[in-house]
Amino acid sequence: MIFNENLDNTNLESLLAGIKNYSVMTDQIADNLHDLQRVAQHNPEIADKVNQAESDVRQASIILEKLLEQYSD
Repeated sequence: MIFNENLDNTNLESLLAGIKNYSVMTDQIADNLHDLQRVAQHNPEIADKVNQAESDVRQASIILEKLLEQYSD
């Protein structure tokens, strides 16, 4: 979802829908990075960096989920 094109028409409901979508996407990306990290075990340097990327993306997903919970009330 791209909001820049409709900034004047963006309301809380559409913003929360976008946050939900991005939360789901980042969670899926983190799952995929976890799988990639396991595949990369033969190269510890790559595996460590992919593991860090997974952790960062998972944290982004958590932040988005908390934001959604905060503003959905």
